[in-house]
Amino acid sequence: MFANPQVETMERGQLLMLQGQKLQEAVRWAAEKTAFYHASLSRHGISYTDIKTADDVRKLPFLTRAELYATPMLDFSTMPLSSMLRLSALPGDMGLLTRLYTNGDIAHDIELVTRCLVAAGLHRASVVGWLGNGSDSRLLDLQYGLEFVGATVVAMGDCSAAWQPLLACSHLDTLVGTPTRIEELSDVLAARGESLSSYPLATLILLHDSPASIRKPLPKAWECCQLYHLLALPECGTPGIFLPCEEGKLAFHVAEDLYLVEVVTADGAEAKAGEAGELVLTSLEAQAMPLLRLRTGMTVRKLGTCACGRTGLRLELADGDAVM
Repeated sequence: MFANPQVETMERGQLLMLQGQKLQEAVRWAAEKTAFYHASLSRHGISYTDIKTADDVRKLPFLTRAELYATPMLDFSTMPLSSMLRLSALPGDMGLLTRLYTNGDIAHDIELVTRCLVAAGLHRASVVGWLGNGSDSRLLDLQYGLEFVGATVVAMGDCSAAWQPLLACSHLDTLVGTPTRIEELSDVLAARGESLSSYPLATLILLHDSPASIRKPLPKAWECCQLYHLLALPECGTPGIFLPCEEGKLAFHVAEDLYLVEVVTADGAEAKAGEAGELVLTSLEAQAMPLLRLRTGMTVRKLGTCACGRTGLRLELADGDAVM
């Protein structure tokens, strides 16, 4: 199923033209509005007028995760705090990363999460519970995305004492949370002589803040449900840019209308077909905190045309992630 078939099945040539148009504007916005990119692009002698096509992204310098975490938040911000709609400190494998959001950013993120939820089979008749603390902006995106789909939403919070009563009374068919949270729930149920299979759950959607989390073996007891994985990287600020694909549990489509994707080798060159490389992301419409050529530290491999019908680039996780 598609939430936005016009975008999710867009012809590749049309998509590349759209990316080129958006990229030039994204570079202009970042250079003019942020202290970090104004200095970085000036230092490299790059102007937004140098960007004509999506391939011109290679003219831009890389941004490493270490730089992103070490740079003050306001150096990446395009506006004063008074112009922002949301601020959230997101936990990840390198600590907390503070992210800022405008109204437009949040609208984009909800659109992306909605695509993921529909790809996982959710619809207006679904009853979905999510575990976690709503101070995490990624979970707020999830809440709004679920409501946009029309699902009945049970915000179960992070108080474990409330989880079993909510599970018992709400007749959930879908549960969303990090593997750690769902393991905690499993322990709560085990103390009562129950398990997830004691309830009418059909789907588990697991939120991961790093690719290493996806690779960890999952309890066999969870096999009673259909499993979907969402990569909720703190650097991206949302769980929505990697669409789960029914054609492979460790494969994802990328929302290329809003993120330009590169797969590069250790020396920064474009990886060849079938070759593993590091995932590099460039935001194309981020308003509050644009990211240009972020080296994610994720090792991925491009896959060919997908049977699901989506034309967005499909990636599979490969071994060898490195912290950048």
